Formats: sequence, structure tokens, C-alpha cells
Amino acid sequence: MNKSISLLFVIFGFFPLVTLSDTITVVDNFTAFDSDLWKERCFGCFYEDGWLKIDGNDMQQRTLLPMSELSLISSQLKKDEQCDDHNLAISPLADMTWNYNSVINIVKFGWNCRKKFIIGQSTSTNIVCGSLETYLINIEISTSIITFEDDYCGTLTLDDTIGLEIFLYVYVGADNDYSPNGQKGYASWNWLSLTYSDSNIIEYPTPAPTPTPMPIIVGDLITTTDEFNSYDSSIWYEQCSGCVYGDGYLQVDGHSYQRTIQPLPELTYIEGILIKDERCDNQMLGISPLADIQYNYNYQLNVVKFGWNCRRKMLIGQESSISDKCGASRSYPISITITDSHVIFEDSYCGTLTLHDTIGLELFLYVYIGADNDF
Repeated sequence: MNKSISLLFVIFGFFPLVTLSDTITVVDNFTAFDSDLWKERCFGCFYEDGWLKIDGNDMQQRTLLPMSELSLISSQLKKDEQCDDHNLAISPLADMTWNYNSVINIVKFGWNCRKKFIIGQSTSTNIVCGSLETYLINIEISTSIITFEDDYCGTLTLDDTIGLEIFLYVYVGADNDYSPNGQKGYASWNWLSLTYSDSNIIEYPTPAPTPTPMPIIVGDLITTTDEFNSYDSSIWYEQCSGCVYGDGYLQVDGHSYQRTIQPLPELTYIEGILIKDERCDNQMLGISPLADIQYNYNYQLNVVKFGWNCRRKMLIGQESSISDKCGASRSYPISITITDSHVIFEDSYCGTLTLHDTIGLELFLYVYIGADNDF
């Protein structure tokens, strides 16, 4: 039986701990742009008389931070013209492009002229209802169902698992078109409230049980080290099926990997030591804003992967990849550097791999570790 991966694993960046806690409701009355809540004002957005008014197509602004365990969005909107097309979206992604298609990791709500809709990750539902009214709306998010209700139209319900994502950004905006009568108004929002867990407040981790070293604060960064003496449930979500701990090693058999229990804010650096005993041990690491990925050797949006495929060291980005033929059986100290525009994969024996990739723009990233351990 082949076994692989021996790693001293170090993560730089704030490490948020999520604990069971009460919920927080934050309300924006749209009297002025709130930079504590929103990342930046959208190009077509302006504030007037206690309303957020939006002019133009594909206009959205996003919360500054993702909300942890987001459960409820409430708002009041005014539909002046048939195709004002107010919309909201939730996503673990820090950037999205508005459209009316199903897109993985995004759920969208709103109106398309006279049609009220929910567009989920793989399915959608809608109802014809577009009277020119002032609407009170509620969106409830659970781990399996999304509900979109208001005080005039019927309630829409959709099976969708976006609520399994611990952290979700909220987008508010409009796709403000001309109505069939040639009239065009503003898509107007009166207020918006978001209910989420107060675990969104980032805390420093408490020291893990010995012999794992306690975290070290370096300026604004924290270093967390796992020496793999045993499974550490304060760092990892669950032990992968092929993972075994022994003699200070994490050994992986088969195609198996595990991820951090929480995404890491502003992740900048990963380092470790692995031992390549056999040609196709195929140790791997991955970073992603997503709480679930399928590890393969293809490009994947929102996933960047590092490791070996037999004797080829590789760095697989979201849209491109780079590799180097280098896979001798030995111990490899490795390091991975993440910036807003590049990822760098170094070790002590092979060449340095550098790839242009913007995964570092994601505020929160999970780390995956494992192997695709072949014979």
C-alpha cells in the first residue's frame, strides 16, 4: 500500500473561530453610502431622501465582508416602472457578474420586468407578478431551502444548498431597463436588513492542546502550525477517509483530502514538509473560497491547486497552469505565497512555479490538503 504526505503545516493569516452564538441584524436605511457595510458604491447608485436609487443595467454593490451563517434578508423596495428590475444575490464569491442564468455558488432574487424570480445554482422558479407597488420582502436562507416572500406576490421556494456555505456576501442592485411603454425610472430601495451569526467577528484562536505549538502573532498575522501528531479538530473540518496520523506524519492513502474548518481571511502563505516515497504519491494542496471542491487536474473557477502528478510538479490555476518535471523520491520543504495577482509554489529541489491568478483577491479562503495516491 502506498502512503504519502508527511507535512509540517503552517498557515499565515487571521484564523477565524466560529462558535455557537446569537444572531445580529444590521440595518441600512440608505440615508448615505455606508462604507462600514458596503465595499464600494456601484456606478449607477446614488442616495436621495432616504432611498438607494439605481440607474442602469447590471448594477450591484457588495457587502464589505461576507456574513457568517446568513439566515434572513429583509427590505422595502419601490417598483415605479415595469422593468425597474430590482435584484439581490448571495454568494461565497467576492466578485460576480449579473445575469439571469443558473451559476454555481450564486443564488439570485428579484424581478425581471413583471416576473418575480429565484435563480438557484442549478434550478430556478418564478411567478408573474409585477404591479407598481412598494414591496416588503423577506428572503430566508437555510441549508437546503431558499424562500422569497413579499406582501403582494406569491411566495417562491427553491431547493438549494447555498446555505451550507458558512460565509456569504450579499449583493444589492438592479438591472434597470426601459419598460415596454418606453418609460424608465429608478430602481429604489428604502432600507435593507441582514441577519447573521455574530461569529462573523474574527477572533484569535486559542492554543491547541500540546504538543501542537500555540499560534504566534506576527504584526497583523497569525501563524498556526499543525505538526500532525494527531487529528486537530480545531483546524480541520473532518478527518479524510484515507488519512492516518502516526509518528508525527499525516499519511494519505487513495484519493482523499480534508479542509480547514473555517476559511482563512487574507491567507498569504503556506509552508510544509512532505516526503515523496513513491513516484505517484501525488501530494496535493488546494485553496478556494468554496466549502466543497472536487480535486482534479483541470482548471476550475474559484480553485487553485498545488502538488505533484507522479514526476510532474504542478500549479493549476483558475484559467491556466504551469508545471515542471521534477519528482525524485526525497523530502521536500515547500512554500506557497498568495498575492492579489500571483501564486508562487517553491521547494528546495525543483524550480519555482509562478502563475498569474487573482484567487488572492478573495477575502476568505479554505485550505485543502490530501493526495491522489496512485500505485
